[in-house]
Amino acid sequence: MKTLPATDGQTIGLGVTGHAGYASGALKSAKPSYAYDGGEHGTQARAAETGGRRSSTTRGPGRR
Repeated sequence: MKTLPATDGQTIGLGVTGHAGYASGALKSAKPSYAYDGGEHGTQARAAETGGRRSSTTRGPGRR
């Protein structure tokens, strides 16, 4: 799990990498989430694909 302070409108790139001689496949699914309370109450973020690249954008508290 990757963590960083959530900020309204922050776009995070999603992807996979291989290791030690293994090539990664295509990203098939992702379930990004964010929280403003240290992870106590997570909110599922929307994932989008544009030009073959996937990303997710956080929304401020109270926004959907």
